[in-house]
Amino acid sequence: MKIKQLLLFLFSFIITVTQAQITEGDFLKSARHRDSFLLHAYKQKDTAIYKKLAEESGLHYSKLSAEVRKKHSYYLPNIYYNLCCVYSLTGNKAKALLSLKKSVDAGYFDYAHMQADSDLKNIRNEKEFKDLIASLQKKYLDSLKLVIKEFKQDTNTIISLTEYASFYDSKYDTAFLYFNRAYELAGKLKNDKYRASSLAQIEQVYTRNKNFRKALELNFDLLKLYEIMSDTSGIAGTWLELGGVYDNLGDEESSILYNKKAYSMYKKHGENKLRVISSANNIGYRYIVLNIPDSALPYFQESNALANNEIKISNPATYAFILYGLGKVNYQLGNLAIAMSYYKESLALMINKTETSYDNWIHGLICMGIGEVFKSNGHADSAIVYYKEALKTMPEEILIPVIYRNLAELYKNSNKDTAFNYLMMEVKLSDSLNNAANKRDIKNLTLNEQERQKSIAVKQKQDEKERKQNIQYALIALGIISFIILFLLLSRSFITNTKLIAFLSVMALLIVFEFLNLLLHPYLERITNHAPLMMLLALVCIAALLIPLHHRLEKWSKEKLVEKNKAVRLANAKKTIEKLEKKPTQTQEDNTNV
Repeated sequence: MKIKQLLLFLFSFIITVTQAQITEGDFLKSARHRDSFLLHAYKQKDTAIYKKLAEESGLHYSKLSAEVRKKHSYYLPNIYYNLCCVYSLTGNKAKALLSLKKSVDAGYFDYAHMQADSDLKNIRNEKEFKDLIASLQKKYLDSLKLVIKEFKQDTNTIISLTEYASFYDSKYDTAFLYFNRAYELAGKLKNDKYRASSLAQIEQVYTRNKNFRKALELNFDLLKLYEIMSDTSGIAGTWLELGGVYDNLGDEESSILYNKKAYSMYKKHGENKLRVISSANNIGYRYIVLNIPDSALPYFQESNALANNEIKISNPATYAFILYGLGKVNYQLGNLAIAMSYYKESLALMINKTETSYDNWIHGLICMGIGEVFKSNGHADSAIVYYKEALKTMPEEILIPVIYRNLAELYKNSNKDTAFNYLMMEVKLSDSLNNAANKRDIKNLTLNEQERQKSIAVKQKQDEKERKQNIQYALIALGIISFIILFLLLSRSFITNTKLIAFLSVMALLIVFEFLNLLLHPYLERITNHAPLMMLLALVCIAALLIPLHHRLEKWSKEKLVEKNKAVRLANAKKTIEKLEKKPTQTQEDNTNV
């Protein structure tokens, strides 16, 4: 400790004797040296040294010019944030909150990280912490509102709409409104990437609201979009979602089918191990639900083989679920002792890790599994302890009646009143879930009707657009026909110049063929599915047919019209000559009579 303090003193002395203003190079050089001390103090949870280093960092930072401070504005907030983490880990809540406020005042704004950071677990329920989070959220929401209010036709507006909607996950109508606006804007901009991300968010709104039929429909639409984009990762992710939706609809076979498709694609395209593990776990769990342990076992075994130390440390809940799956498979195969060993190993990973709904779900499943083994072995008291523990954390409502039922059975011989109470709780909750499901069905019907009305409005707009286009096509066709007829009539008398006739005939043919191309283009887009190569090939084929025909008609029209014009002009000339020849004869006859 004395050596560290001496080094700290020497380091501090060097900083304090430097000039009033330092250069960026000097700052970065000293920061690199200081960061190693900061990291060591952080790991050792040495608040005294870390605080001293943080203060010296602030002093050093303050000696930079305004321009350079702005360039490295991230530096000071991070120093104070890490100091807050050290204080929180050592249980000094007051100083942790003070350091966090300094970090926020210095420019730290990532409230999502603050909420998820396990280092801040000790202060997360403090009023000051919640106030800081609320303040940062309000600032961010205000900035999003400003962008949405301006509503520029760009991707920044789409991002702002989706971010704003994400704040209202529990308010389905509001979330749906803003996600839908983002989807529509992405459609106008013809940006498939943001169309897909917005549609995926809308699907999640329906899934959270348990409108699984609509979620299923949107997932199929999303799948088509990803196929157009050739986005294999998006396709595999949508298959996973479809697996989950089918599971919620009670169609386990379809759920397994789509999870297997995702699993195969992740393996084929070399996706990261966590995705392969996730899809394998899903398949294994579905087989467990169907009570087919032999089919579930290979998937959990592969997940276990793929789970390296990094995954075990960074995703303990995922690894705990793998162990739970192996335990459940062995329980269904009748290997109770092996099942119990897997359950206990998985439970050890979840101690003090129940921070998310997913964590709670896994913890609840493990406790239910242990309770199940104890119940099968005739240890009612131990089984009751674990079923009650499962009851505390299990977020999935549909499994809670199962826990009540098992507790009622376990208390049946020792305490009939308690057994009866749990049985009534099971009945009551089941009825409540059914009523909640009915209410959701009513709300979903309302949302579906709103969606239908919206689709009708969109179709009406499309029909109106098509009607206007058809009218324009009809007017263009009428104009072309009128032009050709007028040209043919005038070429007999009014238009007498050969070159002008040739030019107008070529113009008439060009207009006709371009009009045909205009008519065919939408059909080609539909047939080729907007594929550039297919469109090019189709246009080349049409051109190969139209160009020779165009040349023949051009040659024929020019020759015929010019010859016809010459014939008309010759006939007119002959008539004129005849009239002139008749006039002198008539004059002589008149003189003779006189």
